[in-house]
Amino acid sequence: MTGTGLDIVLDGVTKQYGGRAALDAVSFTARAGRITGFIGRNGAGKTTAMRILLGLAAADTGSATIGGRTHLGLPPGTVGHLLEPAFHPGRSGRSHLRIPTTALGLDPAGIEDVLGDVGLLEAADRRVRGYSLGMRQRLGLARALLGTPRALILDEPTNGLDPDGVLWLRERLRKAADEGVAVLVSSHLLSELEHLVDDVVFLQGKVLWQGSREDAARESTDGSLEQLYRQLNGTGVAA
Repeated sequence: MTGTGLDIVLDGVTKQYGGRAALDAVSFTARAGRITGFIGRNGAGKTTAMRILLGLAAADTGSATIGGRTHLGLPPGTVGHLLEPAFHPGRSGRSHLRIPTTALGLDPAGIEDVLGDVGLLEAADRRVRGYSLGMRQRLGLARALLGTPRALILDEPTNGLDPDGVLWLRERLRKAADEGVAVLVSSHLLSELEHLVDDVVFLQGKVLWQGSREDAARESTDGSLEQLYRQLNGTGVAA
């Protein structure tokens, strides 16, 4: 995964469902070469924002761009994403990767590369029905890494991963950022984000706070993301 990354930008994005504002004039940038943590409660609008970035939902107002262009206007394989992955239980892991590789016109040799990257080579020809939750999550990550993505948009990528998998993911995303890729990652595991992110965006329908990890440490009364989350959401002081 090489090449200059592309900034991920939401600018004044508003989205309503049934008269309820899921996103209210949301603006932030996940910069190339940095890992941005996207933090918020269930229903805070994180997945909606990611869906809009990926062209899976339309904003009512505002714009969502990656490198100044919409996702649909970018070359295939430019943006890797993990968002609500779904797999056919009767297909193998390798088969699941062949489909997007063919559809996007990517080099088939990349399938073996990403399977090795996520540690699924030995299980690649097994049917997904026999995969654990963690293995399915690794398969979703393999899909995100196909091609040469210059931006990664990952919704809860640590879901189902064991401690080894979490450590691997941390190192893999840092490697991507070091190569110039913009990484936007949501997670409920604030303690894990402490070790991962360069920047943070706290969302609750609208942006509550955004800045660097260092700024977040100064803003928090104890230097942690967990405590800053508590402060922003009025849930008291951590014990």
